[in-house]
Amino acid sequence: VYAYVVNNVGEIPTYLEQLAGDGKDKEGDIERDLKRIIGQELQRRKDDSKAVTEAETNLHADFGRGRNLSFTGRDEELEQIAEYVADVKNHQPLVICGLGGSGKTALMAETASRAGRGNQSTVIARYLGVTPAASDIRSLLTNLCDEIKRRYPAPIAEVTQESGEDTNDNQTSEFQKLTKEFERCLGLGTASQPLVLFLDARDQLNPTEGARDRGWVPWHGLPGPTQPSCSVPT
Repeated sequence: VYAYVVNNVGEIPTYLEQLAGDGKDKEGDIERDLKRIIGQELQRRKDDSKAVTEAETNLHADFGRGRNLSFTGRDEELEQIAEYVADVKNHQPLVICGLGGSGKTALMAETASRAGRGNQSTVIARYLGVTPAASDIRSLLTNLCDEIKRRYPAPIAEVTQESGEDTNDNQTSEFQKLTKEFERCLGLGTASQPLVLFLDARDQLNPTEGARDRGWVPWHGLPGPTQPSCSVPT
């Protein structure tokens, strides 16, 4: 804690000079302490975000293991999906369709468990509707972006607002930025470490903001070796 006495009422720089003190050593102490405090707070927030992301990942991993414990059959479908995952040049999403109760989730869980065996692929699976974070489109995309960036620690360009953009609808603007960041994160997959993403039961998402539509999924293809798969009811 730094204390000082104000002897006169003047401009703001006067107060800053008094706070910093006459000696350079004290000024250096203040700057150093502020940097330390800010750094500690940034690290705390980073650690908290990492803990939340890891907890969400573990919950979905446990759910997936529970769905494919007694999995059997579906050899043809498994082979088709395995071929798709192995083709790093194919950046189009794969959709698994079927009637409710036909075993899409179990098939998704089994393919997710097999996708990373014997290779360097990064496999991320989310079973939508299973957790609160996987039920809302904003929390889902935020968590997925955090998980992908944790697996691929590379800088991502910030999505900044262009000049002249209409800012009347801030919520829509923020959601557009989030979907854009999600697309950028999907592009972080590399030839040596492809990204394989499984999203099960899109119909379990909260329907707000068109979450059950396909607008937030980059169906036009991705810039990097990424194979996103999702299951939908027919």
